[in-house]
Amino acid sequence: MNKNQLVRDLLLVNGVIWLSSMVTAQPIDEFNPQATLIHERVMTLDTHVDIPFDFATGDVDPADRPSAQVDLQKMKDGGLDVAFFIVYVGQQERNEDNYAKARRDALTKFDAIHRMADDLYPDRIGFASTA
Repeated sequence: MNKNQLVRDLLLVNGVIWLSSMVTAQPIDEFNPQATLIHERVMTLDTHVDIPFDFATGDVDPADRPSAQVDLQKMKDGGLDVAFFIVYVGQQERNEDNYAKARRDALTKFDAIHRMADDLYPDRIGFASTA
């Protein structure tokens, strides 16, 4: 890729980011009616929703988290059909103790996701393990 192509691509990406920020800043009733019709016909998904370690507990309710960008109520209100709740654990020095901690932390988040889908809100959300 030459320098001109790189500059063009960077300008295009910046333009898309700017345009998307302008579109999302508008109230939903200002969107084009055709866009609303398309949105109602397609499956919308968010492929990365981070969760805290106390997710799906008495402290952090997945249905209504005012400080979170995504929760079950916001998904319903915005027409978001699918969300991938992420089991992320930070990296540390690679050694046996840190591997064990990363495993415990990951299982804590896996358990929280299952708790949300299986115990807390089985009528609103399901757990998919395959496409």
